[in-house]
Amino acid sequence: IQYLKEGLQADVRTINGQHHLGTLRYIGRVSSVSTNTFPIEIEIDNRNSLIPAGISAEVQLPLNEVLAIKITAAMLALDEEGNLGVKTLQDEHVKFVP
Repeated sequence: IQYLKEGLQADVRTINGQHHLGTLRYIGRVSSVSTNTFPIEIEIDNRNSLIPAGISAEVQLPLNEVLAIKITAAMLALDEEGNLGVKTLQDEHVKFVP
């Protein structure tokens, strides 16, 4: 979510196969508890009403792939200065990694 920026161009493909270009105009700041996803809004020119309201679509945004792993909040720790990180085990010693 940190790499999303308002104004990004979006490629939108509706369930009926139509392709449209749109612009990312809103990025939610709170994720859904059940899906762990963030709401976003894409603005598409629909002045001719060719896209029906409520139609399902797939959206692609121009983002770089990043290696990541999902961890639970229980695995997070704070250091002495209040920085968020995780504790790892290296050579039988615990190491804090921000």
